[in-house]
Amino acid sequence: MPGAHPITPVIRPVRGGDIRALLDIYAPYVESSAVSFEIDVPSADAFAARVERCRRGWA
Repeated sequence: MPGAHPITPVIRPVRGGDIRALLDIYAPYVESSAVSFEIDVPSADAFAARVERCRRGWA
């Protein structure tokens, strides 16, 4: 598209400040689908702990 500015995606490690946004993305899947196999949306602290466990395993 002429004049359009291309978007360059950036992939980076998760940061503590990302938790709320990630949980906002995840919550609708918990609340409205069977995709997550969860019944209740985890708390921000519980979700942060999960992210940290995963981050340590991949860092």
